[in-house]
Amino acid sequence: MRHLKIFVIAVSFIQAGDDLRAERRYVVGTEVSFVTGGSNRAPVGGGNTLLQTAFSYFNGVYPSITFTSAGSKSSFLMNYNCGLYRSNTDLNIDSASHGMNAGFTFRPTKNLRLGFSDSFDISPDFTTSYALRGILFVDRSFRYLFDPIAERRLSYTNNASGSIEYQLNRKSSISFDFSHSYRDYERNPYFRDILVDQQRITGSASFRRNLKKHRSLSLQYSVSTLHFSSFEDALTHGVRFGYSYHLSPTLSLTFGGGPTYTVGLNTDRGYYNYSAEATLSKSVWEKNRLFASYSHQGGDTSGIGSTADIDQASVGFAKPLGRKVSTSVQVSLFNGRQRLDNPGSIRGYTSSGIISVAIDRRWSLSLGGTYARHEHTLLLNAQERRAFASLGFHLPELWKFTR
Repeated sequence: MRHLKIFVIAVSFIQAGDDLRAERRYVVGTEVSFVTGGSNRAPVGGGNTLLQTAFSYFNGVYPSITFTSAGSKSSFLMNYNCGLYRSNTDLNIDSASHGMNAGFTFRPTKNLRLGFSDSFDISPDFTTSYALRGILFVDRSFRYLFDPIAERRLSYTNNASGSIEYQLNRKSSISFDFSHSYRDYERNPYFRDILVDQQRITGSASFRRNLKKHRSLSLQYSVSTLHFSSFEDALTHGVRFGYSYHLSPTLSLTFGGGPTYTVGLNTDRGYYNYSAEATLSKSVWEKNRLFASYSHQGGDTSGIGSTADIDQASVGFAKPLGRKVSTSVQVSLFNGRQRLDNPGSIRGYTSSGIISVAIDRRWSLSLGGTYARHEHTLLLNAQERRAFASLGFHLPELWKFTR
């Protein structure tokens, strides 16, 4: 949250300078989703006995507000959403989630581009909070893959990033990127030996060269430092060679990889591994997208335990089925192999499917379901099934003006 305050103040100053030279357009929009459905959780392989195993009904409301600003050289977007959720059991458990995303791009000259973003999320289950609002979440930046669904306990996550890109000439560019991610489990006394607060700080420098026929090559060096409240900190160096090919204006293929070296900062124990990535994506517009990806990263973290080698695969699509009906499906799998002093590995699966019908310009009805499963987590093995219906109200241009 502190990162976001600094970010918004800095953006305000830059936009003020931009306003002196050019006209800007401002738009404020809002959405509200009213959700009801049923869910159940159960232990996997004789896991945590604290889990709720009976079916229960739930209902909730998820309002959000979006602010955008665009000028001749910069653009800014900020979205805040919250969720008020009640699980109708004998205890009538209430919970609240909050999330905010902000992004800013600034092009002071023809060849220089600056980008900054920040987000925070307070929820027990990141994927479900998006699915209940009818959103197919696609983000290639780093994200903690583990969510504590077994305990349904709120965790706080913050991700901040920035980039500087400079166009050397018509074919070549260099860029510098940095990011900081933070996960806080509020010092859970029951799982303090595995759910530990952690930070991930990464910096990278890249060179990109455009080739003929919509192809490009890239070379990147990165360094990441991992900090854990109860485990050994680690440092990972990596070199990555990349290749991308635009098969069409909307369809692209990217893959790359290279060696990594991770060392524990307390014991100086180190090991070699690798990074690898392959992504196929197609984006025509927001409701017509396709993506499939696989990645491996040595010396990283999944959000549970400490240092691990992470494999992740995901596939999904969003497609209109006529003028008023659309559907979206997403499936993700990840596997974390323990390294250094990490007490255990993890394997996880998440999926969601949604069918939406536009009732009119402002109202829509969505039917969907989610499934999540965690294995190999010692005390936190669990699976959760959920089916829901959501009535959404959309007003993307509640207020707009130019000055």
